Amino acid sequence: MEAGEIWLRDNKNNVLYRLIMHCHLEDSTLFSILEGRKTLIKGQGPAGYIWNTHEPIALKGAAATKLLTEAGGYNHSEQWNNILGFPILFENDLLGSVILLSPHHQSNTLLNAVTNVSAQLGNFIKRKQTEEQIVHLKEYDELTGLFNRDFFEKQLMSSIKKFADNEKSRFTLLLINIDEFGEINNNFGYESGDTILKIVAERIKNNVSVDDVVARFEGDSFAVIKKYVDTPESVMILARSLQEKISEPITFNHQTFTLTASIGATLFPEDGKDVQHLLKNVTISMRRAKELGRNEFQFYQLYMTDRVRTRMYLEQSIRHALELQEFSLFYQPKIDLKNKRIAGVEALIRWQKKDSMVMPSDFIPLAEDVGLIVPIGEFVLLTACHQNKYWQNGKIIPPFPISVNLSMRQFNDPKLVDKIKGILKETSLSPSCLELELTETIIMQNIEYSAKILNVLKELGILLSIDDFGTGYSSFKYLMEFTVDTLKIDQYFVKNLSDPKAYNIVSAIIAMAKNMGVRVVAEGVETKAQLNKLIECECDEVQGYLFSRPLPSEAMNSFLTMRSKGLEF
Repeated sequence: MEAGEIWLRDNKNNVLYRLIMHCHLEDSTLFSILEGRKTLIKGQGPAGYIWNTHEPIALKGAAATKLLTEAGGYNHSEQWNNILGFPILFENDLLGSVILLSPHHQSNTLLNAVTNVSAQLGNFIKRKQTEEQIVHLKEYDELTGLFNRDFFEKQLMSSIKKFADNEKSRFTLLLINIDEFGEINNNFGYESGDTILKIVAERIKNNVSVDDVVARFEGDSFAVIKKYVDTPESVMILARSLQEKISEPITFNHQTFTLTASIGATLFPEDGKDVQHLLKNVTISMRRAKELGRNEFQFYQLYMTDRVRTRMYLEQSIRHALELQEFSLFYQPKIDLKNKRIAGVEALIRWQKKDSMVMPSDFIPLAEDVGLIVPIGEFVLLTACHQNKYWQNGKIIPPFPISVNLSMRQFNDPKLVDKIKGILKETSLSPSCLELELTETIIMQNIEYSAKILNVLKELGILLSIDDFGTGYSSFKYLMEFTVDTLKIDQYFVKNLSDPKAYNIVSAIIAMAKNMGVRVVAEGVETKAQLNKLIECECDEVQGYLFSRPLPSEAMNSFLTMRSKGLEF
């Protein structure tokens, strides 16, 4: 409750009276403790009480003390023998109250004066509320509660003035349009359309900073002023994040809607230095995004940097590659040094475009940034499990595990375990024939979460491997906590085995791992000398070009057949 108060004292500074005025009543305590004449009208007022006159009501005992404590007006050293409550009304709506406190009985003159004040306060408060509502309607969209276009343009003007004074500061203007939204209104009615718009507005608002400005621009379009932009790439990541949020299924009235959004962006001051040019250019970029198809994003082309152009082209190409099934898997064998047989294979993704092969290092980091690594990772898991089951059915060699790398986004996916269970069920592959490889960085980002997920995967019977060991935290402590099956020594150490320091590090890692019952794989083995050093260190398995480059499935079939009885080295 918000309150204001007035103290009346005599010429000797003795308190004669004290007035406490409540203008906003946010709980029902005040109403429930008032004694006197009142009429209960259900559904009206914060507590359902409407006083039928302006006459004061007596407040007594513990109830009065509780009220004064809430209002911040209670002091144990003060003795208030007479406490009266005067309702603040407007047309039978209870808006608040005036509480009169005094150590003695109040005069009729004072009572009449306070009664008149409380009556006038009702008119004043209601007028202020009406003025605030008028201002709100001028600045806010009635449906979504976001800023409306007129006020947004004022905010845009304000941002231009603010950022024009600092040459190093910039902001981005985003225009977001819901794709084919008219179909929802036509097929399901405007009421459904309005509900969806409110949900979309909330998602956009929750996905930007509190310093940013969000508005319903018009119809099915929303606008955002993203302040303090560091790079165009960061804007692109934000746009993709907004698209992901908007595309999350919306379910109500037994219907599920999955939306997409086209987003255009323009930069200040590069793309315009006034409201008119910025709005024109962001509209052009949004329309260009719509021309490219659903769920696309475009900067204003005139000032787009080559780096951002290339990045955007690559992202769009990745999306199309998923649709056109341009991704495939190559396989690289892992060799058991003790029995000289194939101990398993690692599945590695490749992107075969019409005119060239794109290596993972050229597209995986971007796919991770924009979230496309999740569907790519699911494709790798499913394809690898199908392939391993195919080899098992062919009985070329005894069953072995196939290794698949998990990205950070995949590992943090709350549906990861269910997806893996579904893939194993679909392919009929034994969990013990699937090995998941994770980097130390992924595991150490959230140790508690990692331990929980890894334990669940272990309970399913899936093998776990730490990739690139030696380049990150390199802590044997977490190997005990996470109960991993395999360590993969990073190829940096393998390439430098001729250096005594690198050799000693590799020897120590292998010795420690063996004591813990963890197998060790050395990757990147390219020379006979490296192999001999690893044999000296009693490494369990090796992987690298010395034995085979990554091969497509048909070539790998031949490799397995020819070496089913072992290898010579």
